[in-house]
Amino acid sequence: MTSITNLKTIVKSQVKNLTLLLGGTAAMSLGINASAMAAVMYDVTELGSLGEPFSYAYDINDRGEVVGYFGDYLNRAFLWKSSTGINDLGTLPGKDNSVANGINNAGKVVGYSDNRAFLWNRNTGMVDLGTLPNQSSSEAIAINNQDWVVGNSGNRAFLWNRNNGMTNLGTLGGGSSSSAADINDAGQVVGNSDNRAFLWNETQGMQNLGTLPNKDFSSAAAINNLGQVVGYSGNINEYYRDRAFLWSESTGAIDLGALPGRIPESPDDTASYAYDINDAGQVVGVASVPYSTAFLWSESTGIVDLNTLIDPNSEWRLNVATAINNQGQIVGYSRFGSFDYRAFLLTPKSPQSVPEPMTIGGSIIAGAALLYLRRRQYGLSQG
Repeated sequence: MTSITNLKTIVKSQVKNLTLLLGGTAAMSLGINASAMAAVMYDVTELGSLGEPFSYAYDINDRGEVVGYFGDYLNRAFLWKSSTGINDLGTLPGKDNSVANGINNAGKVVGYSDNRAFLWNRNTGMVDLGTLPNQSSSEAIAINNQDWVVGNSGNRAFLWNRNNGMTNLGTLGGGSSSSAADINDAGQVVGNSDNRAFLWNETQGMQNLGTLPNKDFSSAAAINNLGQVVGYSGNINEYYRDRAFLWSESTGAIDLGALPGRIPESPDDTASYAYDINDAGQVVGVASVPYSTAFLWSESTGIVDLNTLIDPNSEWRLNVATAINNQGQIVGYSRFGSFDYRAFLLTPKSPQSVPEPMTIGGSIIAGAALLYLRRRQYGLSQG
């Protein structure tokens, strides 16, 4: 099994290798209005691959701009817009590959080019963010709307901003490693450190978020602006029973359950992995019933196979949902008429407004201090 200390890296960048996954169903009482997630149908848009066989979408902002990578032997970070389509973001000077992991509402993109973290915008192009002291590599995973960036350098999570450069976030007490997965607009960071999901903030440092009952590790993938955290928790020696969780300060980690179905060769497979959450509390991730299956979860509906919410005559088989924005648009990657993965965008046919944070806050049990996998790691560019 891959090192648990690098689970965030798996979740955001090697998500494509997680094909043995199972989604979950839950009974929670977070108080989200049922209209926030009704059973809606989605239009599917293929984002393209500029002639290459593969493309993977990893993040989407509230303007509907999508980032990820396309390629085959060499990979290139892309930015997709509805007005321009897919655009190659290039690489850092002297580098061969690049992967885009995150984008904020200003259209600024983070990722990595070979072994260096980058920040991209349309005025400067790619800028190398460097590394932590005595480290030779780095990758940027997520960026918030204040242009704060989180990622990993060597075996440490970092936070970068223009004033302070790259700061080592340390580890949970006595730990040896950490990796960051996401950051919200309040500057709260989530990830994992030595087999435990963490929530970091500037005043308190790292908080251990624990595990689900009877589990011995956890990894946090994403945090929304209400301080709700999603990820997964499991046992190191059980490969098919990891479970998606949703964490808040009031409730702790709650198991999101599993979709019906089993894979014949693994009858005990009840795994699920949550990768992102928006401010309405909608969660997306991946399951396997019997193939890897993209899912959408909300308090009002529980877990839903996204393949049941698109045209049944479509050639699409939605495998992995990696991100969801506050308009309910979802991105991920999927097989489409072949064995080549292609990036997709799902847009609700009847978009439903997302309650403002204060409105949600009146009914959601959300933790103030909270904690990505959004998104990616060096290993992904090699896959």
